[in-house]
Amino acid sequence: MKASKTAYRRYVLFLLTGVYTFAYIDRNLIVILQESIKEELLLTDTQLGFASGLAFSIFFLLLGLPVAHLADKYNRKKIMAIALAFWSVVTALTGRATNYIQLVIARMAVGAGETGGNPTSYSLIADYFPADKRGRAYGIYNSGVYIGILIGYLIGGYLLEHYSWRFAFYALGIPGVIFAILIYFTLKEPKREITPKLNNTKEEVPSIKEVFKYIFSQKVFVFLFLGVGIHTTIGVGFGNWTPSFFFRIHDMNAAQIGLWLSLVVGIGGIIGTNLGGYLVDKLGKRDKKWYILIPAFSALLGLPLTLTFVLVESKLIMLMAHILGVIIFATYVAPAYTYLQNNVPATMRGRSSAILAIALNIFGMGTGPILVGALNDLLEPIYGIYAIRWSLFFITFGKIIAFYFLWRAAKLLKQ
Repeated sequence: MKASKTAYRRYVLFLLTGVYTFAYIDRNLIVILQESIKEELLLTDTQLGFASGLAFSIFFLLLGLPVAHLADKYNRKKIMAIALAFWSVVTALTGRATNYIQLVIARMAVGAGETGGNPTSYSLIADYFPADKRGRAYGIYNSGVYIGILIGYLIGGYLLEHYSWRFAFYALGIPGVIFAILIYFTLKEPKREITPKLNNTKEEVPSIKEVFKYIFSQKVFVFLFLGVGIHTTIGVGFGNWTPSFFFRIHDMNAAQIGLWLSLVVGIGGIIGTNLGGYLVDKLGKRDKKWYILIPAFSALLGLPLTLTFVLVESKLIMLMAHILGVIIFATYVAPAYTYLQNNVPATMRGRSSAILAIALNIFGMGTGPILVGALNDLLEPIYGIYAIRWSLFFITFGKIIAFYFLWRAAKLLKQ
C-alpha cells in the first residue's frame, strides 16, 4: 500500500513537472524565434523586449491572485487542466500573428492562461509531500522550467532553421492540449493539509487582503521577495537575449543556437534546480537560514561567471562560464519556494506562491527583457551590434543588490 502511494506521488510530480515544462516551452519559444520575428514584422529591440516579457506579464499579474484564490478554494486539477489547454491553444495561434499588435495580444493571452499552473502545482505538492521532502519535490518540479527551455530551444531552433517561426508555434503549442486531457482524467485532487486558523480569521479560507497582510508583515518574506525578484530580473534578461547575443556577437545560426542553449541552459538548469532542492532539504534540517542563504550565494557566486560569459571571445570559455552560471543561478528556486510554502497556512499556499510568482514576474519577465531591449536601442548608436554585450554587462551588477536583500533576510531569520 505504501509502495503504491509512493509510486502515485511520483506520478503526480511527473504530471506537475510536465505542466511546468509546457509553460516554459510556450512562454520562452518566442525567445529563440525573435530574430526572425523582428525581421519579418520590422520590430525594434524594445518592442521585442515588451512582447517577450512585459506583454506576457501584464495578464499574469492581473489574474494571478484571483486564479490562485480559486485554487485555494476549489478543485486544483480542473483549474490546471483548463488553463494548460487554453494557453497551449493560444501558443499555436501565435503563429497566425501578422502584425505586432496581434503578437502582443497572443502573448497577453498566454500569460493569462499560465496563471492556472504555478499556484495549483505548489499547493498540490505541499499536500502530497511532507515538509522534509518538499525541497527535493520542488526542485524536481522546477526542473520543468529548464526541460521546457531545452525542448523549446532545441526543437524551436530546428523548426525555425528548416521551416519557419510560425510553424514552430503550431508544432509546439498543440501537444499541451493532449497533456491537459491526461491531467484532467488521471490526477487525483488530494485532501488539503489542515493548519490552524489565523488569529481573527473567521473565514475557512482567508481573503486575499489577509494573505497580503500575513506575508508582508514579516520582513523575511519582504527581503526574500526583493532579493529573488532582482536575481530573476537579471536571469530572465539574460535568458531572453542570449539567443540574440549568440546570433549578433558570435555569428551562430538558429539551429546552432538552439542546440547550444538546449544543452547549456536545459541540462545546467535541471542540475541546478535539483541541487538547490537537495541542499535545502539537507542543510535546512540543521539551520533554517539555509533556505535564504542558498539563494543569496546563487546571486553572489554567479556574478563573475556572468561577466566572463559576456566579455570573452572564446566560445569554449563562454560555454563553460554559461553552464556553470546557469547551474548556480537555478539553485535559488527550490529553497525560496520551499521556505514560503513551509511558513504559510495551507489555506494560503496557492496565493502565497502566486504572490511570489507575481514578484518574480514584475521584476523578471516584466522588467528583464524590456530593460535589455531598451538598453540595446540606446547603446546601438555607440556600440553597433555590440550594444547587446554592454547591455548584458551593465545589468549583471544587479546581482550585488539581490545578494544584499537576501543576506538581510537570512540575518532576520537567524534572529
